Amino acid sequence: MEVRSLTTSVKPQNTQAERAILGSMLIDDSVVVPVMSVLSANDFYDYGYRTIFEAMESLVKQKRAVDTVTVADELGNKILTVGGSTVLGDLVRDTPTSANWESYAQLIEEAGHLQ
Repeated sequence: MEVRSLTTSVKPQNTQAERAILGSMLIDDSVVVPVMSVLSANDFYDYGYRTIFEAMESLVKQKRAVDTVTVADELGNKILTVGGSTVLGDLVRDTPTSANWESYAQLIEEAGHLQ
């Protein structure tokens, strides 16, 4: 009888850093462009966080502000696929400071390199 492993391979990820970088961008729009110079949507493991980042990218291309109101508007009905209407406020609430955005970006990059 063949025995199969019940373990599955999970890609390296750091969703806490993903949450913190998005929260940083929502808290302080002065970090939005610098973050986008080092990260892309493909660096995000979590689909919802990737979608939020893409909405932020779209706003920057339109030369619009990035905050909880504009991102929610840009997401439109997609907001349901990223965790609902409270997700953006949760990101802001759970981010200790935007000052550490470079550290959060580095953690995301490191996890991505391990994938």
